[in-house]
Amino acid sequence: ENQKNFIDNIIPFNIEGRYPEYKQMLYKALNDTKCKEIIKETEDFIIWTKKQLNVGFLPRFRNVLNKACQIL
Repeated sequence: ENQKNFIDNIIPFNIEGRYPEYKQMLYKALNDTKCKEIIKETEDFIIWTKKQLNVGFLPRFRNVLNKACQIL
């Protein structure tokens, strides 16, 4: 749930690349505290994503790959 909220909150900052006229509006929404918060949340999101890959998909993929290689 936290990760979904983070994505929902960060998506508007991607608009600037597609819609430059919103650039000033986005700048007004930012201050030093908000920028530090976004950076911290981004770091936390990256850590969470890496953990999900390590405990979810990748270990199962390694097991399947190991079994397939043993058959060959």
